[in-house]
Amino acid sequence: VPVERLLEAALQLRETKPALFGGALGVLIVGVLPDSQAAEKGLRPGDIVIAYAGEAMNSTDQLIEAVQAKASESRVVVQFIRGEKVEEIELKSGEMGVQLKDIPKLPKFWKQLIVALQTKDHQRILQLIRDNPAAKDILLEFFLNQLAEIEHPEEDTKFLKQLATALQSKDSVRIRQLVRDNPQMAKKLFPPDLLAKIEQLRPELERLQEEGEQAYSQSKYPLAVEKWQIGLERSQELKDKRYISRFLGNLGAIYLHLEQYSTALEYYKKVLVIDKEIGDHREEGSNLNNLGLVYFYLGQHSKALEYLQQDLAINEKLGNERGKGIDLANLGMVYYDLGQYPKALNSYQQALSIARDHSYRSMEGAILGNIGSVYRSLGQYPSALNYQLQSLIIFNELGDKNEAKKTLTNIGNVYDDLGQYSKALSIYQQALSISKEFIDKRGEGSTLGNIGSVYQKLGQYHEALEYSQKALSIFREIGNRSEEKKDMANIGGIYAKLGQYPDALNYYQQALSIAKELNTDDLWEIQANLASLEVFLNQSEVAINHYDEAINNLETLRTSLTSSLESSGIALSELKTQFMKDKFHIYDEFITLLQTEHQKHPDQGYDRKAFEVFEKKQGRVFLEQMGKSTAWRFTGVPEDISIKDRELENQVAAARKNLSDAYAKGKDVDSSSFRQHLETVEKAQRDFEEKLKADYSNIQNPSNWTLYKRMSCKTMKL
Repeated sequence: VPVERLLEAALQLRETKPALFGGALGVLIVGVLPDSQAAEKGLRPGDIVIAYAGEAMNSTDQLIEAVQAKASESRVVVQFIRGEKVEEIELKSGEMGVQLKDIPKLPKFWKQLIVALQTKDHQRILQLIRDNPAAKDILLEFFLNQLAEIEHPEEDTKFLKQLATALQSKDSVRIRQLVRDNPQMAKKLFPPDLLAKIEQLRPELERLQEEGEQAYSQSKYPLAVEKWQIGLERSQELKDKRYISRFLGNLGAIYLHLEQYSTALEYYKKVLVIDKEIGDHREEGSNLNNLGLVYFYLGQHSKALEYLQQDLAINEKLGNERGKGIDLANLGMVYYDLGQYPKALNSYQQALSIARDHSYRSMEGAILGNIGSVYRSLGQYPSALNYQLQSLIIFNELGDKNEAKKTLTNIGNVYDDLGQYSKALSIYQQALSISKEFIDKRGEGSTLGNIGSVYQKLGQYHEALEYSQKALSIFREIGNRSEEKKDMANIGGIYAKLGQYPDALNYYQQALSIAKELNTDDLWEIQANLASLEVFLNQSEVAINHYDEAINNLETLRTSLTSSLESSGIALSELKTQFMKDKFHIYDEFITLLQTEHQKHPDQGYDRKAFEVFEKKQGRVFLEQMGKSTAWRFTGVPEDISIKDRELENQVAAARKNLSDAYAKGKDVDSSSFRQHLETVEKAQRDFEEKLKADYSNIQNPSNWTLYKRMSCKTMKL
């Protein structure tokens, strides 16, 4: 039986048989969970709970609080109305296993109108309408005006009562159904144009919803936005808050997917206001979860934790196990991003227990994949592969190719990390095929980018360029500016490896422009890579400016991250190390450049600037971390190692300069031998650094060229 009809019957019973309720408003049972104690005791939809453990029940919230308050008692008595009879049963304390809905209070006008309709008191109906001119709604106004002109309303007062209830709650779906089921009465009450509008009401909104979903699934994001924006406007015209909330939420989701987080935030905040007005706690919780995800992607971890924990509290109160599992999984994702791996694993394991206890197989698969990602970050690759393969088995059993594709991507990433590039390419190709099958443009673009990254590591730069260019074309097509920026930066790095420095410069500059436009957190990274390239091109002053900007943006990012963590009460010491450990090379490169310029121009103050940068670096995670950066030469490492390092640095610098000079001369000089020599000395430098890392565990030398690897992190929505 539809919920609205159960509610209708409950309202009628309370108005006509108030003595049954004993002064309580009652709480309507609209669903009973299988295998629950409520099911065992015979409770069913339509029953009205009027007392729990002797306390009169007036709302869903009150009943939930009463269940929690009596959790320590072994047994409780529940009184309920079935039909027109009060019955009682004895339950164990704790969760009943029912879905509930409030039975709203009716304003005095509506109470009187319903009684007048039921008793066919035509004079009373007309008098109530004349005395309450403010009782209007877009549809209600037509109803009242038409009813006022009818001297002898039709005999079907049941229809009028039902219509009054639907109008009062602004339930457009129920209004349409009533009009369809009572065409003759509807014709007497409503003008033809309004009847047509009512008839088309839900189909149009549902059509717009479905067309938007189809466009979204095919990565046709502008079309999806267009459909859902029209749906929003139509639902606003009809003042249908549930549909307004639905379309606002859709638009928030699409902008979240497109990584336009500020816009997504605006939509989700509007949804939250409406959900609170409606009093729909479940939807309110769902939107809190979405807001938490937006703040997570904005890098505002404290707010992300705040909203996700609010949603978790609501779901615990509602007994929503699925919602709790999703919240715990997303909390795990935030802790993972903060580098708090034990906390992340703890949250994921709690979510996994819920998923397994309730056979939420899809959720189980997603969480197993996320646990695998944590172990990957910890460098525990066998465990990472084990969890990812468990995830893949589940999604294959479910026939969920889309989620299987995401897990394949994560497995490919592990093989990539292990240097097993042929396996990584094979896995990525499987993920790519699924993305094409499902017309998942975003997934296709991300996988193409990962394949390009592998080819770059293999030194197959032309293949890397081909796949990266394909990824770039896709992200331009679907309008994903963030991913477009990442691919431009990757392509810039590839062209630099090929010695095609003007092309590299062009792509880095385009990537930088988008990063500034979107104000992304990786702005410093692009500026640093651009500065490195400008050093090769002997554009020292421009490079100095870009290194300066990179370090300033890095400092700003670190400060904002620190503030976020402090406000959330998370310990900072380890996280500072995690954040800075792979970024010291930028300071070192800048210092080296300034020292070089000082040798050329000793009176220009470059030595002073170099010292300032060095002091700034020390002020970050400074002395205890210097041994983990490329500034190891300052930490007392044996002199012969320092000499060898400087020799290799000079050889690489000379080889790069020779290649740059050869490329600048154009067709007159064959640059292939210079490029081959550069690759040889770079390999010698890498081999030397690997040996150092083995001999001195506190030494690290990240490569200059930063590649963006797309890892499929499974976020969940209610």
